[in-house]
Amino acid sequence: MRRERGTDTLVRCAWLYHTLDRTQHEVATELGLSRATVVRMLKEAKQRGLVRVTVEFPVQLLELAEQLRERWASHGMREVRLVPSVPNGEEQKEVLGAELAALFPPTRGRTVAVSWGTTVSAGVDRLPVLEPADGNGAGGTRVVSMLGGVGGSTHAVDPYGVAVRLGQRLGGSVYPLPAPMYTRDRTMADLLAGHASVRGPLELAAGADVALFGVGGLESQSTIVRLGVITPDEQRWLREEGAVGEVVGRFLDVEGRPLAGATDRLRPICLSLDRLRAVPERICVAGGPDKHDILLATVRAGLVTRLLTDERTAERLLADDATDAA
Repeated sequence: MRRERGTDTLVRCAWLYHTLDRTQHEVATELGLSRATVVRMLKEAKQRGLVRVTVEFPVQLLELAEQLRERWASHGMREVRLVPSVPNGEEQKEVLGAELAALFPPTRGRTVAVSWGTTVSAGVDRLPVLEPADGNGAGGTRVVSMLGGVGGSTHAVDPYGVAVRLGQRLGGSVYPLPAPMYTRDRTMADLLAGHASVRGPLELAAGADVALFGVGGLESQSTIVRLGVITPDEQRWLREEGAVGEVVGRFLDVEGRPLAGATDRLRPICLSLDRLRAVPERICVAGGPDKHDILLATVRAGLVTRLLTDERTAERLLADDATDAA
């Protein structure tokens, strides 16, 4: 699409299509464009936040979200947003990702610490793009990685790529964390922790206004297992020790307690849980059956102020907690 058409043409194109219910062919004829150009313009209008599509949720989702918020208000929970549950795990991530903008509206001038993962990545890719606020486009916004990466990273689990894409949408500066997610060597861990290229981003993340992260289970389909970040022996050992998954690189048991021995065996390069807990807004996006236990542990640990999950997971969070309390 030729850039000289500008925002006015984008808005008119979107208005004709979405408000007046014209077909793409009719819009193309009225504006003197090809149908392919209209398709591209409608997509760009969404990406730039000129068009926002909302779906009215059933009242029971709102009621369930409020029940969950009230249950965990004493642990710092301030907002819960739910999406319908779908049977396919990959589709569930897309549904969750599409709703992230409602919980995390792009705002200039903040420091945002971000992890990575397939669900977080899906959400970042669906955030509207802010127009540059000034000549250099930074607007004071900073995006920093708070978790090291993994070998053979893909689009969704590359911490550099996720942070860069978020920075592009917020119109801000990006500070990656050039380190592995885990190292098994104490000397190497100490060297990395003391290096300015690692220490700097982690200190910046500790002072963030917002943290955006997901959680990871220990099932065979989880990212750290599937990509070989942890070995089968380590996976088995972690489960035997009571771990139900990890949040920002730290393994928790179902009560939300960090697994002390895990950091001796798998030394994470990441923001500590205490420092994460000190970030004012902590947005967690996760859902699906394989995330129930680790999400419950994360909420119990007081790490979440705003939660985006699906209906069945919310029901399990309430039911499992009630069962454990009894």
